[in-house]
Amino acid sequence: MSRGTPLAVLVALLVGHDALHANDTIVVAQHRYVVDTVLDLVLVAADVQLINGVHPGSESVITLDRHFSFASQITDVEIGVEYSVVDTAGTPYTLYFTDLPLIWIDTPHTIVDEPKVDAVFRMIAPGEEVPVCDIGVEYRGASSQTFPKKSYRIGFRSDALGTSTRDVSLLGMRSDDDWNLNAVYNEPLRMRSKLGQELWMDIHAPHYAGIEPEALSGVRMAHVELILNGRYNGVYTLGEPVDRKQLRLKSFNGNVRGKLYKAVDWAPGVEMTGVLPYDNNSLTWAGFEYEYPEEVVDWSDLHAFVSFVVTSGNVAFTDQFPLHFHLDNAVDYFLLLNLMRAVDNTSKNTYIARHNAYSGYFYVPWDLDGTFSRVHDGTVDTATTSMLFNGMYQRLRWDCAPDGFMQRARQRWAALREGAFSAHELTARFHDAHEDLARTGVYAREELAWSGYTYDPGELERVAQWIDQRTAYMDAWFLNTCSSAAIAERFNPDELQLYPNPARDRVFLESDVLRPGMSIALVDALGRAVRLLPVSSGRASVDLGGVVPGLYRLNLMHEGRLVGGKALVVE
Repeated sequence: MSRGTPLAVLVALLVGHDALHANDTIVVAQHRYVVDTVLDLVLVAADVQLINGVHPGSESVITLDRHFSFASQITDVEIGVEYSVVDTAGTPYTLYFTDLPLIWIDTPHTIVDEPKVDAVFRMIAPGEEVPVCDIGVEYRGASSQTFPKKSYRIGFRSDALGTSTRDVSLLGMRSDDDWNLNAVYNEPLRMRSKLGQELWMDIHAPHYAGIEPEALSGVRMAHVELILNGRYNGVYTLGEPVDRKQLRLKSFNGNVRGKLYKAVDWAPGVEMTGVLPYDNNSLTWAGFEYEYPEEVVDWSDLHAFVSFVVTSGNVAFTDQFPLHFHLDNAVDYFLLLNLMRAVDNTSKNTYIARHNAYSGYFYVPWDLDGTFSRVHDGTVDTATTSMLFNGMYQRLRWDCAPDGFMQRARQRWAALREGAFSAHELTARFHDAHEDLARTGVYAREELAWSGYTYDPGELERVAQWIDQRTAYMDAWFLNTCSSAAIAERFNPDELQLYPNPARDRVFLESDVLRPGMSIALVDALGRAVRLLPVSSGRASVDLGGVVPGLYRLNLMHEGRLVGGKALVVE
């Protein structure tokens, strides 16, 4: 191109204009817009700065598949502004310019849950364009399929026959053949799941990141707008899947190394409350779906871990848990789960994985739309004053050892409250994400595309108030947990095992409330302590040598406060 190329022609090439017939006419290339004749909506993906640069005066016409006249002349076009236009037949349309990525999917087939049906895909985004290519597309999700706006899973193919897959990189995310398009229909701000994943990856990195620097602890997402068979379908999040590649799990080499399971249903296995028999001929067990490795199905390892959580004694559970599950991951997931009050992610809607055959398990969050005062079906959850636990966390909450789970969780919570978990930072995330979407006008287009949706910017203030209340409650909870009052409230005399009773030379006691920092007092009938010794684990013993036979009481003390006790007969 010569140095004398006219500016109008240069801008036409950059913006995608076929031509600029007159100074008051904007001409847009065919692959950069959609005209939805059902919604009477026109959506144009173009660089408005370039358009305004080549049209310093006013514009009255925009040419797409036909001419559209603006209701009134405009001097500068803007992203997200609603323009009234009329086509050559006199039909009125609403026109928007957007800089969100646009995705087109076209298929002659009816899309179903599975299998994927043949389709074609193209995308245009600022600085990026994916030309027409072959894909397979199917519905994804479970309860989300009941919503009018569907979520999709797409797989890129090397050809229309689908004989092999093809990896494609989209919007700065990984290069892969497998992608998710989430409808976010049940979430009024269309951002919670994306914000939740970003928050998780900000606070947590894989424990093996030093040897797998490309491993991610979650998935990345980007907001896009979807046009399906020529119809505008609204805003979606395009996202990566949770899989071996994302987590950089060790691949199968004839032996099972990396492992990945998806929790899909409320059942004893995912809740870690019961142990069910397994069948290696099945891809499901106790609420889990088997994800990786694909070469062989073996539930024995996960079954053994759940059995450990459910059946191990208190001392063994506390001492050996870090050998089975990565403790820092358990802490961070517990904090995220409760900060967001992700009720549907307590057990279900998570992945559990192992990096290799010898490392501990860890959690990966998934589908975080039912969070921050909303539940999975989109209804409001006003609760701020309760904590969420599954069977594993019910046991971990009473690990109050100096370097145990609760001590780590308390310290981690305090550190995060100074940064990512501060109410100001959390509220700012919502406001910034909302501003990015609102400026594009996408909420108005959502209302146009989906009659059941009403945009309410007041949701931001309600979320901010909820965050203030939730973080304040959790501050107080962490101050009080493992305190004498909390332990006393937890104590159940029936759970204190005292044996033998009557005793002669030594008595043993065991309870899940026993922990370092507590002490045992052997008190006689007159209330005098005849033995006093510290507790170092969930099992303790008292030497009765020299103790006069009679009726005594073994009292548990914490920070000078009586937690509970049980009667003992010394012979």
